[in-house]
Amino acid sequence: MPKLANLDYLGDFHSHPQFGNSKGTAQLSETDKQSIKETKIELVIAINTSKHRLKWSVSKGELFGSLCDYNIRIAGFYKSKNGEIKQLDIICPYAIGFDSALNCKK
Repeated sequence: MPKLANLDYLGDFHSHPQFGNSKGTAQLSETDKQSIKETKIELVIAINTSKHRLKWSVSKGELFGSLCDYNIRIAGFYKSKNGEIKQLDIICPYAIGFDSALNCKK
């Protein structure tokens, strides 16, 4: 990556989408915990259908809100050199003021 662009590799991300009636969560599964690389960040994005719109907010370090008919929840995690995993606070002032009433066409 550094040879292609002036960027540093910080970690990975993946999603936990809703599957049938099972809602996706923004928490790490046991498999996720094993796959996080030491000293890297892992973002988990939960994607669920919803009939109710949520204003973009932060709670317990997670960023969440609605885009069209979906509720999105984002959480971040860090794995230290000793293998300890800590949840990070997501700070995104832009998203808090984001207009969730997008022009969503079906």
